[in-house]
Amino acid sequence: MIRKIKSRLSVKVFSLTLLLITVCCFITYTFILQAAPQNYQYDIEDAEWWICFLPDDLSRENKEYAYVWLESTDNEIQNSYENEFKLHFFQSDGQEVSLHDINQPIDGHITDFDKIEKTKAYTVTFVDSDSLYTLLLTKNTEKHTQTEEAIQRTLPALCIVILAGSIISAFFYSWYMTAPIKKVSKLSKQMADMDFSGFCPVGRTDEIGVLSDS
Repeated sequence: MIRKIKSRLSVKVFSLTLLLITVCCFITYTFILQAAPQNYQYDIEDAEWWICFLPDDLSRENKEYAYVWLESTDNEIQNSYENEFKLHFFQSDGQEVSLHDINQPIDGHITDFDKIEKTKAYTVTFVDSDSLYTLLLTKNTEKHTQTEEAIQRTLPALCIVILAGSIISAFFYSWYMTAPIKKVSKLSKQMADMDFSGFCPVGRTDEIGVLSDS
C-alpha cells in the first residue's frame, strides 16, 4: 500500500498541499493569538493602595514572617482584580525572591519590569535585618485577555474548518495539477506500444499544455 501511494503523483501532491496549507493556517492562528491586545479592566492605581502601607507593616515584623503578609496581600489583590496584577519582591541587588520564602531567589530581576506598567518601588526593611528589599506591583502579563480567551474557545471549530478547507483545497489542487499529467502518461505508454493514434487534448497553454501537444 505504501509503495502504491509513493508511486502516485496525485497522492504526493495532495499530501504536500494539505500539509503546507494546514501549517500556514496554524502559523497564522498563532500570530493572531500573539498579537491579540491585552485588555485590562482595572487601572494599576486602583490596586496600589493595597501595598502602599505594606512597607510600614513589614518594618515591624521579623523577616521570617514576611511571607504571611506578602502571600495574603498578593491573594487579596488577585482575587479583587481578577488576576490582573502581580506582587513582586526583590533583594537589594534587584534579584527577585519568592513571596513564599524571601530567602529563595527566583528567575527574575527588577529590570525585567522596566517596560511593564507598574507602581512605584517601595523600600522594605525588617526588625531583625539590615537588608533592604524592594516591593512593587505590576501588570500580570501572563493573564489571558478576553480576546485570547475568545480565540481559544473557537479553536476546536477553527481546527475543523482549517482541516476541511485544507482537504478541499488540496484535492482540487492535486486534481488540477495531476489530471493532465495522467493523460500524458497514459498516452506515452500507448506510444511506447507503437500506437501513435492517440491525442491528448488538455486545453491548457502552460508547460503541461505544451507537453501534451508535443
